[in-house]
Amino acid sequence: PDWLLVRIRATGVNRAELRSRAGAPAFKAEFGIFMEYYHEDPPKILGEEVISKVVETGPGTGFKLGEKVAASHYSGGKAYNSSYAEYTV
Repeated sequence: PDWLLVRIRATGVNRAELRSRAGAPAFKAEFGIFMEYYHEDPPKILGEEVISKVVETGPGTGFKLGEKVAASHYSGGKAYNSSYAEYTV
């Protein structure tokens, strides 16, 4: 019930996403950070930060249609489908 469907208006680009697009691991192995959790099984839609507009809501979210929202889809190095899209949940 706690979800929003949003239309993407703008998104950020970070170093891990640039590395992924170049075919390199998102994080350098020597960092050791998140490597056991980070799974980038294609196809993935990259993007962590998003500026968007609400187009549909789940019940009880408190958001209104047309409301502008900002979000971060980052979750400890896990690769989720995200903001390089027209819409996202």
